[in-house]
Amino acid sequence: MITGDEIPQPLYLFDATGAPVIYASKAAMQAAGWDLIWYDEDEVALASQPTWTLQSAGETSGRHHIRYVMPTAVWTCPVVKPSVDHYSAPAEFGGEGLTYDTDAIGSLIATSGGVSLTPVTTADEAEIYDGDSIILDFAVTEAGLAYIGAASLAAIDTMISHIKLNTTDSDQVATVTGLTNSITSDTSGNRVVRATLDAFPAALAVLDATKSLACTAQLRATEGTKTAILAEIALTIKWKATST
Repeated sequence: MITGDEIPQPLYLFDATGAPVIYASKAAMQAAGWDLIWYDEDEVALASQPTWTLQSAGETSGRHHIRYVMPTAVWTCPVVKPSVDHYSAPAEFGGEGLTYDTDAIGSLIATSGGVSLTPVTTADEAEIYDGDSIILDFAVTEAGLAYIGAASLAAIDTMISHIKLNTTDSDQVATVTGLTNSITSDTSGNRVVRATLDAFPAALAVLDATKSLACTAQLRATEGTKTAILAEIALTIKWKATST
């Protein structure tokens, strides 16, 4: 669960004879000697105790439904009893407050359009056919903008996109240059630069006796004195069914 989420927790409370006890409010529970205290993994009481509430009056079975705010990191919460003879079920519960859960991670990936390649660069994949016009959407993260010190895509001094065959060496120049860059979205969490080239470059033609070739497209940005590759696309060029 994410730190700060409100978490439901049922508690069954019983007196020293084993009979269920019923409280109409959190104040009544605490006045009777019941309480909740959270500890870290070293059994040290948390300096900032989570907020908790009794959602509704206790039931005849002794069931009380509480809600608490998830604390940070690993924790335990033993139920404080009025005396050693009183008991609760559970006697203790625990958990871990996370920065992200699986839903949050999925949402971030869906929003960014790619996965994190470095702290500032996103990576994605695309396929086009030999002869098609090139249209590539680069997703740019907020971390990428912060890295070069730009407040937005529009604020970037220079953006250049190139394509390079994966068969070339690192010291060779880009295979395809001259793509036109345009900003299609410049809102926080959804910043996209579209690179286009109407005429398919001959340098990316699929070779005879092969069905595809692999290349990499990169978006490089410069703001002031800082330069970084903000996004990368693994591009596959596929053969076309006709030669005309």
